[in-house]
Amino acid sequence: MAFRKILFVILCGVLFMSCEDENDPSPLNSQSKVVGNYIYTLVQGANQEGVLGQVLPETIKLVVTDLSGRPVFKNLQFTFSDPGSETYSYYPSVGDTISFQWKLGCTDAKQVLTIVDNVCGIAKDQCIDVDIFEIEAGTNGEAKGWVKSCSNLQTSYNRFLHAHDDFLVITSYDKIHITTDPISESWTSEFLPRNYSYSKFSIGTNGEIYYKSDYDSEYMVSKNQGRSWNKIEAPGGYWQSELITLENGDYVVTSTNDSKIYQSSNGSVWNELVDVIEATDYQSSEVQALVAEGSTVYAIVKTNKILEIKNGTVRVMEFSADQWSPFLNMSYFKAELTNDHIVLLNNGENEVSVINLSTKKVTQYAVPSGSRIQKSNNEIYITSSSNRYLHLKNGVLEQESIDLPEYIYSYSNIVFFKGSPVFMDSNGYIHQFFN
Repeated sequence: MAFRKILFVILCGVLFMSCEDENDPSPLNSQSKVVGNYIYTLVQGANQEGVLGQVLPETIKLVVTDLSGRPVFKNLQFTFSDPGSETYSYYPSVGDTISFQWKLGCTDAKQVLTIVDNVCGIAKDQCIDVDIFEIEAGTNGEAKGWVKSCSNLQTSYNRFLHAHDDFLVITSYDKIHITTDPISESWTSEFLPRNYSYSKFSIGTNGEIYYKSDYDSEYMVSKNQGRSWNKIEAPGGYWQSELITLENGDYVVTSTNDSKIYQSSNGSVWNELVDVIEATDYQSSEVQALVAEGSTVYAIVKTNKILEIKNGTVRVMEFSADQWSPFLNMSYFKAELTNDHIVLLNNGENEVSVINLSTKKVTQYAVPSGSRIQKSNNEIYITSSSNRYLHLKNGVLEQESIDLPEYIYSYSNIVFFKGSPVFMDSNGYIHQFFN
């Protein structure tokens, strides 16, 4: 009540000057004004900086009273310069303060929200709609917490989210969908190579995308994010195989029915890099996972050995028996490498092994079924369908978790994009977390 009395006194001068004028002379961006039989005061929320497609950090608040300073019921209307804008949490009622949140649109760098009211006391015989305030907002704000994408991906339910630090990928039944900025940019969609809908999908460290059919030895490779595809005929026939890339762009491949590891600079001519049988003195014949750092290749092989292949020489590193399963083939394994540590995911037995290449110490951890391994910003993560994940820190996998946005009940697996957690909700919107 005291606030309203003070406000009324302050505005008396304005009242006497304007209440007899049919056309309100106050500029639309002023903080207090008299229009017809009402006093409008913008208390909070002008001139903010936000993020495209996101709610502004500060709630917009205003007070509307009659000419005696008493609160009045108002059902305000809003118009936007950017058609993608919305207002949230606005409930018309009688009270000291009217408040609401403004979600910016996804197009304009500078945006304007206009507050419109149906005002009596201006026209002689009726109430008319009048623009009361124009509130401006910029889009140079800093993203914090969970941020939702401006556009959603309308596609089939069979969607899988993958990440590279340069782009995000969603694969569906017959298409590949890619974006380099999941929050403010739309998706580009391309058809998958013919007969490759049910295939092994992977992304190379250099950003190349690979599809391997279950029915032949061909790899389909895209160097331009799915816009075109080239065929690589890799050694190994129809069997399970793994293809990785080196820092110089060379391909390295091996398969379950071949004891040899091959290297190629162009994907057409392959040279033998090493024969696992000979390198291990006939103690092993099969690779379980491949991983590389620079031009050095590490082959994790059955019987708990790792082959380090560097500058044409092979070093055999032996580990204690049963440090990881010696029986499962490469279809169950995936490896990543950072800071002299190999992290080996075994989805056949739902466990992960952290292998210290310097000390040869192996530490094992239990993981949920269907876990995935990913390297982002040189950090290694083990994720699953929950909001909990493992993060390699100083050679130790530490469990971390993150609270999801409110009202999210169905979502994809969490991946990491440029070091930030990302997931897709059931409506096809991407959510990215910013620290």
